[in-house]
Amino acid sequence: MKSGFPVFATMIEANYIKRLKECDSSHLNAKRIAEIREFAKRPNIAKLIVNSVATSIHEHQNVKMALALAMFGGVAKDI
Repeated sequence: MKSGFPVFATMIEANYIKRLKECDSSHLNAKRIAEIREFAKRPNIAKLIVNSVATSIHEHQNVKMALALAMFGGVAKDI
């Protein structure tokens, strides 16, 4: 307990971890990158992404939006 709040140790269990700078994105060719950029320009892109999360679960759009933001958002962390 620290300042009245429980403090937990962070633990990660993984089979494999690769640093961001070591990742190879060469598997995306110019055509695929252009397709992704065109798709990103669609006005309803957020709705498409949210509806593609947990497709077997109906409703709960707020939860799905939170999951989508967690998957696509964030800040890179320097290790």
